[in-house]
Amino acid sequence: MKEFIIIFIILVVIIGGAMYTNNYLNYSSEILLSQINNIKQKIIQDSQNVEYIKEDAQKLYNEWINIKRKWAFIVMHSELDLIETSFVKMKAQIEIGELDKSMEEIETSIFLVNHIKDNEKFCLRNIF
Repeated sequence: MKEFIIIFIILVVIIGGAMYTNNYLNYSSEILLSQINNIKQKIIQDSQNVEYIKEDAQKLYNEWINIKRKWAFIVMHSELDLIETSFVKMKAQIEIGELDKSMEEIETSIFLVNHIKDNEKFCLRNIF
């Protein structure tokens, strides 16, 4: 009977931890995606206001730094490096005023963040 209780507790901890990390990944990825989409909309609608877009790009990068610290425990570092590279390129292109090129990196960033969210989802496909 002791073995059953120990196994049950271990399963509860594993499933609970997986649900917690899944919720955190969903929450934090939605924050990133909303900020990326905000920058995208500002570029599409008002590309003359580059200063506001630069500020938003810096805010996004700062938010990414905070999220990356926590994602490092959950996500493979090579995938984090891809997202970081995309954010740095996007920010640099916005800062020098190449908004058309930054749209490519914005789309890449959206894809990469969604990719992380989908790959780390707690489901049978990802377990096996």
